[in-house]
Amino acid sequence: MSPSDITAIRLQGNEHEVDSLAACIQAAMTYWGHSVSHEYVAGLSGSAFSPALSIDRTCTAWWMESASDARIAFTGHGLGFEVERSPVGNAKSDKAVSTFARHAADAVARGGVVLCSARRRWAIATGWSDDLSHLSLATLATARGPEKSKTATPWTAMYVLRPCERSLSRGEALREAIRFGAEVAAGTYEPEGFSYGGRLYDAWLARLSKEHFCPECGQNGWKCAERTASRARGTQLAAVGFLKRAKAFLPDVNGAGRVEKIAASYAAMATKLTPYVAGCGLNGIWSDPLKRARYAQDIAEVRHLHHTAALRLLLLACLL
Repeated sequence: MSPSDITAIRLQGNEHEVDSLAACIQAAMTYWGHSVSHEYVAGLSGSAFSPALSIDRTCTAWWMESASDARIAFTGHGLGFEVERSPVGNAKSDKAVSTFARHAADAVARGGVVLCSARRRWAIATGWSDDLSHLSLATLATARGPEKSKTATPWTAMYVLRPCERSLSRGEALREAIRFGAEVAAGTYEPEGFSYGGRLYDAWLARLSKEHFCPECGQNGWKCAERTASRARGTQLAAVGFLKRAKAFLPDVNGAGRVEKIAASYAAMATKLTPYVAGCGLNGIWSDPLKRARYAQDIAEVRHLHHTAALRLLLLACLL
């Protein structure tokens, strides 16, 4: 794909299921002619190992949307791109924003990709303007259609990505990703405003004792619960896919099937959540006391499986 085809970029996956930053990076790699899976990108960035819990989000449909950029530079080292952060999120003047807009436009003309984040959701700029309030965006699949920003500087972060030779071998990248993934799974990684370590499952169970799952959406809160299940399941399946790939590069520490056991825990979590994802008709389950009790039991089992996976990941990380 040539740089002139930037408008043809498409993000793969449904916004209810996949990590938006990983989807953007996957799309950028495809644009540059390299095929990588969403699972691999999510593993390198760390988002595959635990759903996030936003501390300040009140709507439970969106409380797991961190799309953390903490590992974007490392992901670039492992995949083959360099990263430049813009001053948009903390610009002191309109001049700084305008300078970046021109700089980023030049980068796109030379084959670069611009990532934009607003409220922790990421997109790729496909239609450029010196005015950052008028960008056409490639987003995850949604019924809302193409998005355009509506304020002068709506972005919490913007990055210019440029392709380059990767500086880490696949084995090096996978090992370091698992070390970081163990921190994410165990919850020792604590970025401002978000918690990991499966704490989403604790919050999920706490909401099951309430009349409505979502304090904002009230009687329609079961829809938020469906989305929570879909997003958590997407995270778990990403972990399974990443770990299956990692196994081939970690033969010296996998003699006891360590990686397979961790992947099996994540796969079991995804299986437990499958009956509760978007479109399952959770409103019928929510209103039935017996079905709701079974639902709570399944979420509690998912929490237990996550803690088991986290412990195994920590052990594996110590052996790398």
